[in-house]
Amino acid sequence: MAELGVREATGRNDGTRVEEYLHYCGLGPGHAWCAAYVSWCFGKAGYPQPRNPWSPALFPASRTVWTKGDHTGAIRQGDVFGIYYPSLKRIAHVGFVDRIDGDWLVIVEGNADNRVRRKRRPIGSLHAVADWLSDPGTR
Repeated sequence: MAELGVREATGRNDGTRVEEYLHYCGLGPGHAWCAAYVSWCFGKAGYPQPRNPWSPALFPASRTVWTKGDHTGAIRQGDVFGIYYPSLKRIAHVGFVDRIDGDWLVIVEGNADNRVRRKRRPIGSLHAVADWLSDPGTR
């Protein structure tokens, strides 16, 4: 939440803080940074993983607790959500679940409108949800 409002400098995936997120995952300015932002946040909270700028990498089977079409897992605060982009045929945007509000989620995401922002998304827009806070298989 402390990162809300961080903005790109020129709208080209750049800026001091954005570049800090990217550097945490071994990248320089100019790369998409939503997954690097998620990874950086976990690192700041003392979690060594995930540390990957590639959105699909944040959803290994051992961490995925909910998928579209299989709503058996619960979605909780702190989980990572993934949005599927049909044009890319993969999860291409990620962020954090802040809270559930009926059929909606309040989320915090980086690289959304060139900044870190909080907004609402319908649960049906998600492709997958991963839990990086619990030990795999304990949830």
